[in-house]
Amino acid sequence: MLVSHVTTPALRSSSRWPSTRCVAVMLLASLMACSDASQADEAADATQGEGSGGSVDSVADGESGDAAESVAEDSAGDDTDGEPSDPWLPGIQSTLHPDLPGGAPVACEWDWFIGHLFFQRNDAQPDAHSPRRMYSASCDTHTDAPRLYTSLTVGAKVDSGLGGVSGVITVGTLNAQTGAVEVNETYHFPECRSMHGIAASSDCGTVAALCRTANTSTGEDHDAVANGPDPAWMTNENVCGNEDKMNDHMWLYEWPDGDLSAEPIKVIVHKSIGSWEYGSNYLRYAESQDTYGIAVKATVGEKDVGSGCHEADTFLVLDRADYRFFPESERGWVWACATGHTIHNRPAFDPATGKYAMLCSTDWNDEGEADRNEIAFRLEDAPKDVVHYATGGSIRIKGGAGPLVPRDTGGFLGLIVGDPTMTPDPDYASPTQIGLVGFDAEGDPTGEIRWFDNEGQGFHGWPQLGPLGGDRYLLAWGEGYQAGSAESNGERNAALVLPQTFWMMEIDGDGNALTAPAEVTEAGWGETNEMVSLGDGRVAWSFVPNDRRDPETGTYPSCNQDLVHYVYTSASMP
Repeated sequence: MLVSHVTTPALRSSSRWPSTRCVAVMLLASLMACSDASQADEAADATQGEGSGGSVDSVADGESGDAAESVAEDSAGDDTDGEPSDPWLPGIQSTLHPDLPGGAPVACEWDWFIGHLFFQRNDAQPDAHSPRRMYSASCDTHTDAPRLYTSLTVGAKVDSGLGGVSGVITVGTLNAQTGAVEVNETYHFPECRSMHGIAASSDCGTVAALCRTANTSTGEDHDAVANGPDPAWMTNENVCGNEDKMNDHMWLYEWPDGDLSAEPIKVIVHKSIGSWEYGSNYLRYAESQDTYGIAVKATVGEKDVGSGCHEADTFLVLDRADYRFFPESERGWVWACATGHTIHNRPAFDPATGKYAMLCSTDWNDEGEADRNEIAFRLEDAPKDVVHYATGGSIRIKGGAGPLVPRDTGGFLGLIVGDPTMTPDPDYASPTQIGLVGFDAEGDPTGEIRWFDNEGQGFHGWPQLGPLGGDRYLLAWGEGYQAGSAESNGERNAALVLPQTFWMMEIDGDGNALTAPAEVTEAGWGETNEMVSLGDGRVAWSFVPNDRRDPETGTYPSCNQDLVHYVYTSASMP
């Protein structure tokens, strides 16, 4: 029997975030909330405001792969180590996923992926690669058994970005007694070169995900590109660089009855995917409208004309009634959230206003000034609003857009990474901080950026924002340090590919600290991960067991690792 082990990671309070009466207490690896408002006020001194505004048969070998391969697993909760004695004690519980299809590990991130503080160069630091980005969704969060869906890519690291990798979706259910996810099903999609954004209806009745596949793939039910806005622009393939890597399509796979073992409805949503692997591919489902918000990083241009190669993002809204995109004049954009190449593109949907929005960042600006890279907010039907500038040089952007979530009262909250002073800093002489940005229902900033003070010399990045309910959020980040000299850019850059430490604290929607920061010693997350709600007081995500750079040896763990599902339970749980 395959057994998933539940561990209890240790967190410790940080002396750099002083609070005389409100501290993080170790209790089953927990962050303990401060119940006294005055204590929360003292913890808020750590911030400062500044800046601008089931078991099924597998598909037999050799079949087309149109239906998902399913790998049946034993329930994670049948036999666990370190099981909590109290189901409501706060902390982080982790579930090691049983073998992924073919025994493959989580895939490594693409070469030339650009992050907030680094870019991956196989020639300069071949071992310093992070795990491939993965995506999460949840449903049945109003019940005692909410589900967690994870969309990811598996395969051993190889020289080619496409060789030996394929898409996987996992399904797990929260065990309220242990506070951990029990793995129910794993589905393999060998025709997908990688799996991306995933979404689900509130009752788990509809599930959908994005599949990156070759342009020779057939069997689609709908072609939203051919019938959508500017189809010629979104169909240009093979426009620069490696044709194989440039020649992909993005398809939406949808299971309208929530049964992932069934044949999905397949919709082509973009026909020009590839090249540099900055930007990500997200999917959001607006249940009240029955629409999908689809955010992809795309490459377009004229074939065989090097100067005609363009790379940015597309965000369009798909109507499930006919699987057609809304006109660009009404919702979304065919090209570019902001000025420059889109490095980060994090969408969200606000049920209160019925609008999608995006927090994005690029490598350029309207003024054409060096070391000034836009971080912008944009509603689906409005122009961008630049809220800050990242200040690195060349490919190293030094900051950018992080997660964006809707607020219960309408509007959005997001995180950014950057230098509050916006001083040009191509050599990374000064560290970065995490900033909280807010926007009202009309898309206007609700105030200045709320920077979370960084008193050390570490670079803060790898931001996450998980909704805990009642305008309470889990703020999570990583801390990394430079290495090497400015002349040895490969080593210097590699040091910030992975953090050395991970941290968490709880905040309210105004950025006020509700708990003291605490270090997470046996869990982690990636820069592009998604922390999703499993009901009030809980968030979940999926990642690998170890993603830290060893500060003493300067070494990195393998980017090919097992998959782990994490659940954070707040001390504020009722």
